Amino acid sequence: VTGHGHGGAHAPAAHGPRWLVISIATVLGLARDGELLALFALRDTLKPHAAKVIAELRRQHQKVFLVSGDHTPTVVSIAQQAGLDASEVLTGETIEHLDDSELARRAKTASVFARIMPEQKLRIVNALKANGEIVAMTGDGVNDAPSLKSAHIGIAMGKRGTDVAREAADMVLLDDNFRTIVGAVAEGRQLFRNLQLSFAYLLMVHTALVLSAAIVPLSGYPLLYLPIHIVWLELLIHPTALLVFQDRPPPTGLARVTRGRDSAFYGAWGWAVILLVGALVTVATVQSYEHALGIAREVEHARAIALSVLIVVAGRWHRARLSRAKTVGRQVAERRFAVLPAALSARRSSRSVW
Repeated sequence: VTGHGHGGAHAPAAHGPRWLVISIATVLGLARDGELLALFALRDTLKPHAAKVIAELRRQHQKVFLVSGDHTPTVVSIAQQAGLDASEVLTGETIEHLDDSELARRAKTASVFARIMPEQKLRIVNALKANGEIVAMTGDGVNDAPSLKSAHIGIAMGKRGTDVAREAADMVLLDDNFRTIVGAVAEGRQLFRNLQLSFAYLLMVHTALVLSAAIVPLSGYPLLYLPIHIVWLELLIHPTALLVFQDRPPPTGLARVTRGRDSAFYGAWGWAVILLVGALVTVATVQSYEHALGIAREVEHARAIALSVLIVVAGRWHRARLSRAKTVGRQVAERRFAVLPAALSARRSSRSVW
C-alpha cells in the first residue's frame, strides 16, 4: 500500500485491519506534511465459526449488535464478514447528538455501532433495555465494566479479559468462544422446557388423582384410593416425571421460544391444556371404576382397573409430550387426544384382563 497521510490508509481500512502510520513531521502531531516511513496493518481475524453462529442466532430471532471503538470502514468490514446488516451504522459522533429516546428508536433498526466511547456503550445498553429487550453483552476491557454491569447478563472474556471486567460481569467465558454462549443458551432453553413438561405431567396426574378421589365417594361409591394406593401412585408418578430431563438440546441449533422477560411459567393455553387433560383422565378413571364395579360391587377389582387406567392414560399423555413433533399443532393434538384411545381401550379390556 502506498500513499501519504490519511487518504492513503483510509481505503485499505475498509478491508478490516487497523492501520498504524509512522512518519516524520516537522510539527508534533501533524503527519500530513511529514515523510511517510511505514504503514502497519493490524488485523484481528474473524473466527471461522462466527458467521455461522450469528446466522443461527438470527434464525432464532436473536439480534446481534457490533459495538466497537474502531473506525467506521473497519467496523463495517468486520460486520459484513460476520453476516451482520451494516446498511445503517451509528457512530459515536451521531450518538452524541441524540437524546435517550431517539437513541432507543434508532437502536431498533441499527446493528452496527462504530467509534463508540465507553459511556456511549452504556447508553446503547440502556437504550436496548428501554426497548424491552433482554440484553446480554460481552466485553473484556476496563471500559466495558459499566456496560457489563448494566446489561441483564454481562459476559466477560476469561482468557484476555481484565480483572475489572470479570468482576463486573455475571459470568465469565473461559474459552473466549462465542459458540459457547449459544450452547449455554440452548441448554438453558432445554432445561426450561424440561421443567415445563415435568411439572405439567405432575399437575395433570394430581388433578386427576384429587378429582377422582373426591367424585367417587360423593357419587355414593366405595372409596377409590386407600393409603397404600396413594403411596404406590406417588412411587410411579415422580420417577416418570424425571424422564424429561434425559432430553438434551437439539444438535441442529436453538429451540424457538416466544416468551418474554416477564412471561409466566405457563401461559393461558398451557394451563388450559393441563386442566383439560386432567379432566379427561378423571373421566376415564371414574368411568372405568364405575364400569368395573358392576352389579356385584367388586371393589378390589374396580380399584385395580381404575388405577391401571390412570397410569396408562397419564403415561400415554406423558409420552406424547416427550415426542419430538414437527409442529406445535401436532404436539397439541397428541397431548389433547392421546387420552381418549387409551381410556376406551382400557374400558373395553377391563373384564378380559381381570
